Amino acid sequence: MGKSGVEGKMKKQRYDLNDLGSNVKMMRKARKISQVKLSEALQMSQPHLSNLECGRTLISLEILVKLADVFDCSVEDILLCSQEKVKAVN
Repeated sequence: MGKSGVEGKMKKQRYDLNDLGSNVKMMRKARKISQVKLSEALQMSQPHLSNLECGRTLISLEILVKLADVFDCSVEDILLCSQEKVKAVN
């Protein structure tokens, strides 16, 4: 049996928590937003945001969507963040 069209086109991606947290931190700093301000926008404590950025805590889909809204980008941009994309913001 062959894979369906959607399954065949989708690649499994694994995201390292440290990389994802680093992406959030890089995007936050590129936009000159403090952890306090971002944590307020995400309705979470600053220590929790710090744990997300350091890869000690999982980032929920809900938080990813909120981050995308705050950063005015897509969830995919956060997941696949690169230095080039961040520099393009500045």
